[in-house]
Amino acid sequence: MNLWDYLDTGLFLDHRPIRYQLTKGKHQGRLLNLFCYTGSISVAAAKAGMETYNVDMSRTYIDWAQENFLANELDPADHEFVQEDALQFLANPGMCGEFDMIFLDPPTFSNSKRMEGDFDVERDQVKLVQQAAKLLKSSGVLYFSNNKRKFRLDSALSKEFKIKDISADTIPQDFHDQKIHHCFEIRKL
Repeated sequence: MNLWDYLDTGLFLDHRPIRYQLTKGKHQGRLLNLFCYTGSISVAAAKAGMETYNVDMSRTYIDWAQENFLANELDPADHEFVQEDALQFLANPGMCGEFDMIFLDPPTFSNSKRMEGDFDVERDQVKLVQQAAKLLKSSGVLYFSNNKRKFRLDSALSKEFKIKDISADTIPQDFHDQKIHHCFEIRKL
């Protein structure tokens, strides 16, 4: 964590319950962490026994994620760290294989100069979830989280997937703002 140099500390506090659930049990398999930021979800998954595959557009964040693995006595060489636009990765994932768990926590909006066009989580959610689900094992789970305050899940997704809104279970009790994020557990039908 960096509490001094920037506004972003390197840790999203609102995801504490998800990290706790990951570290609480033993998990097998592989986690894909898209828009991985500093890798805190991946550290929790790796501590629980999972292999992780981490994707973020920022070299700074990929480096920070690897430092967080080291700080938690995890060897980054045992995990994958890919500097790439997560949207481009999903459009062309190559030979990364399938995953038992996917954590998808995109920004609300992005128009980075390194992207073609812009991204809006509500507008682009169907394509985003569909592409991510293609990388999910049949028994796997996709956690789709975002911080858009008035976010509405597109009803078209419920025709393709089994979806459970787990937002209330994933927001820490000490958060006064219970709209800090929306989180969905998505499984293949």
